[in-house]
Amino acid sequence: MKKILIFGGYGFIGSHLYNKLKNKYIVLRFTSIKNKRSKIKYNYKNFSNIIKNNKPDIIFFLSGTSYPDYRNKNHIVDLRKTNLVLQTLLSVLTKNDFRGKVFYFSSIGVYGSNKSNKVTEENLTKPESFYALAKVLAEKQCKYFIDNYGLKINILRICSIFGPNLKRQIIYKIIKENMNNKDTIKLLGSPADKREFLFIYDLVEIIDKLILSNAEQEILNIGSNKQYLIIDVIKKVQKITKKSKKIIFMSKIKTPKLPLLDNKKLYKFINLKKNFDLDKGLRKTILNNK
Repeated sequence: MKKILIFGGYGFIGSHLYNKLKNKYIVLRFTSIKNKRSKIKYNYKNFSNIIKNNKPDIIFFLSGTSYPDYRNKNHIVDLRKTNLVLQTLLSVLTKNDFRGKVFYFSSIGVYGSNKSNKVTEENLTKPESFYALAKVLAEKQCKYFIDNYGLKINILRICSIFGPNLKRQIIYKIIKENMNNKDTIKLLGSPADKREFLFIYDLVEIIDKLILSNAEQEILNIGSNKQYLIIDVIKKVQKITKKSKKIIFMSKIKTPKLPLLDNKKLYKFINLKKNFDLDKGLRKTILNNK
């Protein structure tokens, strides 16, 4: 039975991934967050002990900040929590001659605003926040260890994820605003803002299939093949909850006009014939947040 390690295993994606895989594989998860089980300090010694003692087949790296704050209040948080930790882990894997697979979780944010209707993995990266810049740098770190040490690292560029237990980002904000006692829904941005959303259950199903695929040193877009205007997402939430409120957009923050991800390369590695149902995901998320 394959042994899997998840660094960042108590976060939103990590927790759902753990629940998806724990009955099929031996799965161990770790975190650097205080007051959590399996909390460790992410340093060379601890990474070395974990790798030597467990001899994993698969490693998922989800650690790092999860807040793409376009105001860039703190310029070094992402570098410290993402890039320095990743560099340490990859160095340990090289030292221990690791021959399994690594999955690094990047973001659609690396593309920045893009005039193209769809972007492939060949499109240039144009980060517009320090969060996205850290992701681009992390991808380059991965590429360095692929080219120079032969590590089998897959880079996953993922669109906006939503679902039960995620207490941040736009869909959570919409649901929270819609369920409060006020007469309006107030959101930053403008009515023209749109995003590509993927329900967390669909994401972990895709990742589950990638484990058994022959993807080893790939950059892969992972999206839902459709963008939605934020105002249309609000209307869907209001229809499901049977609540109607006035919508006020406060254009105080300029956010990137993120593109739609082309998934063709992903589908060369996995067989996934399904339609991604935003409404179904919204219902499950709303039910969880009541």
